[in-house]
Amino acid sequence: AISRGTLPDAGLQFEIPKITQIAEVDPVAEGGAVTNTGIESAYISVPVSRFAGRNILTTEIIDRSSPDFFNELVRIMGASMAFAQNKFVANQIKTDSVSDGTPTANTAAGLIAYVSRANAAVYAGTQRFAQNILVSPSQWSNIMGYNDNGTPLFNAYQPQNQAGLVTGQSQRGVVLGLNFFVDNSGEFTGTGDGSMVVLEPGAFTWYESPSYRLDVNKPSDGTVEISLNSYGAIATKLAAGGNKFNFT
Repeated sequence: AISRGTLPDAGLQFEIPKITQIAEVDPVAEGGAVTNTGIESAYISVPVSRFAGRNILTTEIIDRSSPDFFNELVRIMGASMAFAQNKFVANQIKTDSVSDGTPTANTAAGLIAYVSRANAAVYAGTQRFAQNILVSPSQWSNIMGYNDNGTPLFNAYQPQNQAGLVTGQSQRGVVLGLNFFVDNSGEFTGTGDGSMVVLEPGAFTWYESPSYRLDVNKPSDGTVEISLNSYGAIATKLAAGGNKFNFT
């Protein structure tokens, strides 16, 4: 639901330049003085975090099991790393995003009102359009249930009543013109404050290095330690690019 970048190849933190004052351009009368407003910049410091997990196997398991066992173990470890990184990113998005100023009920009309305000607020704060909406699993359930006299609003294929497409078989869809994402990390929960956030993807960027594996054999007991490692960083470039749901 946010943008991605390539992690620098060195350092445990890096800096991103940020323009804090742009040059002004004004209409100038004939012979008039030109406005002199210089560009000003600052830097965002982004800390780099290491993500790692390990598993200890005996020689017997490695020698006497099929190759599929080891492949499945590595796959599960990779999935666990992706989950941890997703949770790390979701936490920063939820922490840094700006809360909507109007408390809103969990209804179809409330969702429409919230998304309308959030779109305008994100544009006002970033001069870019919101593209995505990230919701909790509970809000996913709510949105699937919104209906017009029994006709679903967000999983109806009829053109006259299709406000988007959200189904129970996918964690992605479309809601009121925004790409729809369901958080599976446990950071966005319930249906209260902060259970949804409308996002301009460029306001938050996830930087990630390739993952690598370390295998260590221990002759003393015949065990093999397998460690999966990666580095990542999340940068909040414009907090106004995230607008959180405010529940009434």
